[in-house]
Amino acid sequence: MSPLELQTRNIGWYKVYPHGVEVEPGIAKLTTYASKKATDMGAIYVNKEGHRIVDESDVYAKLRNAVLEQTDKMAFLLMDQRTWQEFYYLLTLHDFTEEEIQQYFANDGQKSPIFVHGSLKDVAQKAGIDAEQLQETLNNYESYTVQGKDEDFGRDPQFLHSYEGNEFYVVEQRDRFATTLGGFVTEADLKLRTKDGKEISNIWGAGEVIGGANGHDSMPSMMNTWSISSGYVAANNALLQLK
Repeated sequence: MSPLELQTRNIGWYKVYPHGVEVEPGIAKLTTYASKKATDMGAIYVNKEGHRIVDESDVYAKLRNAVLEQTDKMAFLLMDQRTWQEFYYLLTLHDFTEEEIQQYFANDGQKSPIFVHGSLKDVAQKAGIDAEQLQETLNNYESYTVQGKDEDFGRDPQFLHSYEGNEFYVVEQRDRFATTLGGFVTEADLKLRTKDGKEISNIWGAGEVIGGANGHDSMPSMMNTWSISSGYVAANNALLQLK
């Protein structure tokens, strides 16, 4: 497309999502499906200081913003054994292999991505979390699950579940860059434009490639509808032109 010198909009606006683990320096894989399941089962997000950072069941944008405020821009997902099993299943279902997960644990928290397990004190020490504060945070959270009221963040009671057993798992959670929010400029007919504003007669755009569809932030799950509807309009206009 570069020889056409197409007009663009909002290229400097970026999509940033939570649920990343840094598998290489500056490169993340997403754990969204697994992380969502874990928080549905009651898992909490903590920082290096051992404090919870957010209502874990709120919208992803709030988690993303909260992570950016933490030390090293990192949070940790704290799980029990039963939650880890579901988390692990979804990791291996979506882009992670058993071998690489085993290697993450073998690193024992010495480098990213941090995957550690053991007693609460052990996982705190391995992950670099304040162990004393983490225990206090967990004790407080357990009391909230009993009373059915989250006094820290007002989490929906249906997601307040007690931790089971004495085996814990901690996985790092970082924000991750996805792509630009911008793209090519079009008018209502969805035909692309050159940098000098001239319409290109036989090229149409559709979906997220069209700049300005998102605005300042992305709309998770909503772009499917936009992609289908704009694709229909673009295809229909192309067929009309052929006639």
